[in-house]
Formats: sequence, structure tokens, C-alpha cells
Amino acid sequence: MDFEVITTSELRDLLPAHWEAGIPVMVESQPGLGKSAVTAQAARRWNATFWDVRAALRHPVDFAGLPSVARTDGHLLTEWAEPGFLPRGEGRHVLAMEEVNRAPLMTQNALFQLVQEGRSGSYVLPAQTGICALVNPVADGGGVTALSPALLNRWVHYTLSPDLDAWLRWAFGAGIAHPIMSYLRNNPKALHEYSTTERAWPSPRTWHLLSRSLDAQPDPQYCARLAVAAVGKERGIQYAAHAQVWQHLAWDLDVLLTNPRAPIPSVDGQGADQLYALSTAVAYRATLHNIDRVMELTGRLPQEYAAYIVRTFSYVSGDDGGNGKTAGLQLLASPSVVRWVAEHPELV
Repeated sequence: MDFEVITTSELRDLLPAHWEAGIPVMVESQPGLGKSAVTAQAARRWNATFWDVRAALRHPVDFAGLPSVARTDGHLLTEWAEPGFLPRGEGRHVLAMEEVNRAPLMTQNALFQLVQEGRSGSYVLPAQTGICALVNPVADGGGVTALSPALLNRWVHYTLSPDLDAWLRWAFGAGIAHPIMSYLRNNPKALHEYSTTERAWPSPRTWHLLSRSLDAQPDPQYCARLAVAAVGKERGIQYAAHAQVWQHLAWDLDVLLTNPRAPIPSVDGQGADQLYALSTAVAYRATLHNIDRVMELTGRLPQEYAAYIVRTFSYVSGDDGGNGKTAGLQLLASPSVVRWVAEHPELV
């Protein structure tokens, strides 16, 4: 096991522990995996104010603040106004330094003075400030420069990897288009396929962009164009074909979930795309009022898809608490779900 490589859910759990101990963290990953989003979520868990500094857009003097002239004891002295983009005030703070290894060397030095000394010029970091640097791999190019060993030795380091389960949990709570979730469940490698040669390629970020585009333009005739524009030609065309499956599900859920006596059609002969689409649709429609009927439908599916539905109830709960989480836990605790889990312990 590569203990340096970490998933988004693991990183979200570990960041507050490092910040509580006053230890700066450097997180490396290819673009599009959600480093910034996960750091912001961890800051909320730590009850901290989140400060996002784009290092590549800053000059060294920015960290000292704007100069002004003041008269002190008859002498004219230069004083510096504190930078407004850095943490200030009481309570906890998280300073996320974005694209540190794309910034000019002098800007890097100004940033790392904050890490080493907790100050830059007259500016002093608040006492309870967690620090996180977010960087891209040097091997990926694109203006990324290697940081010195002396600087690297002052941080703890993690490499972020794609995490489909964690992304699906977030996706259900964020309202990501259901066909995207079922497509990725059936094609997990498509979550993130980094490319240095293509303009558009799949990543958690671009799947989110596609979902937003589909919300804004739901006309099916544009689905393939929107998908290719967001995630590239190969995956975009595949996704558009999968999205068409959602127009012709084997079950009419509006009927089956409102009429307990309606006959349940067979799913024999349905392919993986159809079954993942159907399973996602069933899981997302589950409520405390219809859960018994949902589990009846679940029992008519092949076991691997039934298990997917039950696991998805935890996705519906989301990662950040709130009413959704309570509802998800109640679904998992309902008698019909508990009974199914007891009968199929090897599947969950």
C-alpha cells in the first residue's frame, strides 16, 4: 500500500488533525481532482474561515502590504498596511496556497516565510491558522517548477488520487445529473483521465461542468455536443449514448412507486448501462415513505445492482451533514433495508 497516496475522503479527515497540531500540509495532484474543494470542506469541518491565495497571481511585495509614510518621533518612516487577502481576526483560519509551484521564486519565498516564521514584514498570522499548499506534479509541465528540498522538508506531504465513491457521495448532495453518476459507476476510470494533449478531458471538475451545462440546456439534441466540449470526444460520445438510455428505462418509476399493486416488468436482457441507469434512478427516488416498495423493486434486480442501490442510500446522505445525512441514515435503518442487508451480508 502506498501510504503517501490518499483519497479525498481520507484527506478531508486528516487535514484538521494537522492544522490542530500546527503542521503545514502540501497536497499534490493532477488538475481537476478537487484539491481546493476538499480543503475548503475540511476547513468547514474545523470551523475555520477559509482563505484562498492564488500564489501564481501574486507578487512578493503583495505579502508585505502597501507602503505609506508615517512620522514617528520626528522621523519619517515607511509603514506597511496589512494585506487584506491574508487571514485576520479571531478564531480559526485556513490559508490555502494555490499553485505554489507555478509562482515566481520570490513569491514562493514570501509565502514560505509565512510558513516558517508565521509572519511577512509587519503582518503576523493569527495563532490558530492551518496552512495548506496545493500543487501540481512537476512531471506534468505547464510552468510547474520543483521546490527546494529544504522547503519541502518543512511540510507533510500527500498525493491525492481519484475517489469515485467520495465523489458520488458529494454528487448526490450537489444535484449532479443522475445519468452522469450512473455512467461513472459503470465506467469508474472515466472519473479522471488526465491528458496533456487534449483540450477537454474527464475529471471531477469537468463532469461537474457538464452537469451544470445540461441543467442550463436540457434539450437532448445538444447532449453529445455539451459532453464532448466538457470531457472530450471519446468519453463525451460514450456518455451521450448512456444518457439516451435514461429516456427509455425498463420501469416507469412514477407508476411503480405510487401504485404498490402495479406489476414489476422483468429486466432480463438489459445491459449494464440500462441496469446502472435504472438502479441510480431507483436509489435516488427512495424516501422513508416508499422505502418498502423501493426494496421490493431492488429485489427484482441482479444482486450486484441491488447492492449498488443499498450502498447509494449512504451517498444520498452527502458528506457535509445536514438534513440529507439524517434522511440517508434513516433509510439505512429502515426495517426493509436492514432485513435485506441481513440476508446479503457478503454484498455490502
